[in-house]
Amino acid sequence: MSSAPIDTPAEIAAEREVQALDPALEERIKARTATLEAEISARRRLEDELRTRNAHLERQIADCATEIRAAYNALRESESRFRAIFNHVSDGILIQDPETGEVLAINDRLAEQFGGRHEEVLAMGFGALLAGTPPYTLADAGRKIQLLLTTGPQSFEWLAHRRDGSTYWIEVSLSLALINGHTHLLALTRDISSRKDVELALRESEERYRTLFDSVVDAIFVLDLEGNFLAVNDHACQRYGYRREEFLKLHISAIDSPADAVHAPARLAAIMREGQVTFEARHQDAQGRPLAVEARASRILFNGRPAMLSVVRDLAEQRKAAEPMRYLAVNRSHPPGCLGWHGSLSR
Repeated sequence: MSSAPIDTPAEIAAEREVQALDPALEERIKARTATLEAEISARRRLEDELRTRNAHLERQIADCATEIRAAYNALRESESRFRAIFNHVSDGILIQDPETGEVLAINDRLAEQFGGRHEEVLAMGFGALLAGTPPYTLADAGRKIQLLLTTGPQSFEWLAHRRDGSTYWIEVSLSLALINGHTHLLALTRDISSRKDVELALRESEERYRTLFDSVVDAIFVLDLEGNFLAVNDHACQRYGYRREEFLKLHISAIDSPADAVHAPARLAAIMREGQVTFEARHQDAQGRPLAVEARASRILFNGRPAMLSVVRDLAEQRKAAEPMRYLAVNRSHPPGCLGWHGSLSR
């Protein structure tokens, strides 16, 4: 039977030293283990918090993306609506940089007025839209823009130029508009060529009317329903001794004799009732001299309002003009050598 090996003193000392270290090592291991477990627990909490924050951030990003998509779609729809309105209004629209003079945008209506495409107008520039003859040159347009910048919005008529070389009239409204944070010049243009044609025709018609009106040898009056003079011809001024501007300040009572003025209401009623009446009257001129007249009065519209047109013939002048004819008629009806009315006329 073999006996157990006997430890040497060194081994025994080492064993004792190990046994002395074990409690401290164990405590250190326990402490280190607790520390690691605490770190692991803290890390897990941090990871949980990070996951929570990450999920929250992802939700925020998703919400922002949804809002951005909604805002983008709304902006696109808004731009689409703006473009539809921009291109379908009845006026031409031009947007210009007031500093450089560059035309930034035009609408379909302005391109239609010019007779070209958007790209052509934008490429040709602002000057291509101008007639180019004074006072409708680029310099004249610059003065209008300067007035806009110094005194505010401007409205005026302008002779414009088409792509084919013809000209046409437009009514222009200039203002400043803030677009994308920058100040731009906004011009609204309306084609008024038809209106100008009508105005020209009216002027020509009025000139013809005025020529006829003033060429008639009878006095002609236009009066309102209260008896105030609205218009008179040249012969009326000459016969009654008033200047035109004086006549237009008068009432019919100024030329009616006092004895004849009492008939004015009845005559007015007859004109309104029958549309046209003829009567003899006693007038007076600016000096108070009596005038025997025949008046033919009619109900008319004058400048869109009910009025009376009165053609007045001087009976004295009419009778004087008729005397030679009556003389000839009487002489033809008597044999030669007989005395009659013509004999008394010759005396």
